[in-house]
Amino acid sequence: MEKLIFIIDDEDPILKMLTHWTKNQWNYNVKAFTNGSDGLNALSENPDLVLLDIMLPDINGNEVLSRIKQKYPQIPVIMLSAQGSVEVAMESIRLGAFDYFPKPIDKNRLEPAIRNAIKNFDLEREL
Repeated sequence: MEKLIFIIDDEDPILKMLTHWTKNQWNYNVKAFTNGSDGLNALSENPDLVLLDIMLPDINGNEVLSRIKQKYPQIPVIMLSAQGSVEVAMESIRLGAFDYFPKPIDKNRLEPAIRNAIKNFDLEREL
């Protein structure tokens, strides 16, 4: 079964890079969004994972994370942030993020994190 990843990031170069990695190099289906509202409105498509930037133009990423977790608590969300502070990372994890990556994103760490998050999600669905 093809896995679907939502990428929500308002920075066009990062959105393109993440889409290239996840779609062309790691063979996932991808839907990209430049704001939190559009990503939230598409959740009925049941993504297997969400890559979510914290700094978005319309809704703060942690608020988007909270809304995802309220409606679809099992969907893994990996947070991305240029802020890189421990406080921001801890807040995201406290709100239910599966993982947190500071920007610039380490491609070699991101791929196994995505794979593990989706594997964990699949196991939860089986149970």
